[in-house]
Amino acid sequence: MSTPKIRTTAYRFPPSLPSGPTFGLQVTQLTGTYVLWVGVLPSGSEELAVLPQLDPLRDEEGGGSGGEVGGGGEEAKLGRDWAVGMPPRGSLPPVGTQLLRSSGDDLALPLAQRLARRFGKQVFLSVDVGDLTAGGMMGMGAEGARVVMDVERGLVRVLQALEER
Repeated sequence: MSTPKIRTTAYRFPPSLPSGPTFGLQVTQLTGTYVLWVGVLPSGSEELAVLPQLDPLRDEEGGGSGGEVGGGGEEAKLGRDWAVGMPPRGSLPPVGTQLLRSSGDDLALPLAQRLARRFGKQVFLSVDVGDLTAGGMMGMGAEGARVVMDVERGLVRVLQALEER
């Protein structure tokens, strides 16, 4: 019997728009579960690995320190919008619940459910997009919606690469 492994990797999403923020992603991979944090990185985080090459910032087996992502002066918030999605069973849709929500944002829950359906695993997702979605999803402009879609595409690409390992 093999011992379960915990793998932690972190990535940087380059801005999709010239004025867009740089996002960071930290993935903790467990057996049948992903724990994901995605958020706006503070300025000065250019030394982190860039997503397109899928080179991890760090890749630690057995767990990581769980410290601040990206360094710098501002700290991103772990629990600004946090949810869990469970994969579907049979013909039932994926289920999920909001674990913590500190604003009108409702990004984590539907995204966690979509990722759980797509990858067939439990997904804990924390999203901190700062003021990008001020006023909730409905109040977000076209630029904010595009950035959020790009972040979702980046998440899917990273998880697909991890599934192939």
